Amino acid sequence: MKTKKPFYKRWWFIVVAVILGLSIIGEMFDDGSTETASTKKVASTNSEAAKPEANSKEKQEKSSQEKPKEESKKPEIKKPKEAPKSFDDTVKDTVIKELGTKANTGKKRLVQEGSSDIDGGKSVVVTMAGDELFTTKSTLRQMETNSAKLFEKLFKDKKVARVTLVWRQTLVDTYGKESDDNVLKIELTRATANKIEWKNFNAENFEQVADNSWVHPAMLKK
Repeated sequence: MKTKKPFYKRWWFIVVAVILGLSIIGEMFDDGSTETASTKKVASTNSEAAKPEANSKEKQEKSSQEKPKEESKKPEIKKPKEAPKSFDDTVKDTVIKELGTKANTGKKRLVQEGSSDIDGGKSVVVTMAGDELFTTKSTLRQMETNSAKLFEKLFKDKKVARVTLVWRQTLVDTYGKESDDNVLKIELTRATANKIEWKNFNAENFEQVADNSWVHPAMLKK
């Protein structure tokens, strides 16, 4: 006697059940993957949105750190250029450099200095206090020696055409009164100065070679 198979043992039922099971499983996986992808998108969006904020904060911090440095920089103050020295100032500097600011008597070395324009250049006149030595003769020789030093230096300036050196000493008259008087004057032109070999020159010879010279009688006493 043939019996009818239960419906759950028939082949078509099995096929339908398998198909339904597979579709249910597929939907479960699709939902999970979709959910994961959306989660990743949200996370990436949040991280990208956070980056500009972080960058802006860093820029603000850097700018706040750099501002004090810029504010601390003080503007550079340029020193004014020194005006070039005048011709007379150069002459004065030469006298002081060669003979000092004071004579051995304590008096100021440079009494007076002046210059004027002449044909061929500058005419210079310098009046100075002389050193005092033990004798009148040695005092005179010292002034002549210092004159040679000064002539050599002053004529190195090509603008100088003539130099007159005047020396002063303290003299005592017959009444015992003291006064500072001119006691020696020597004048040289450039033409004469160019003939002198200064390193071998004997300063006592100014009387013979100078364009103009004069000695106070008091300096010639023995």
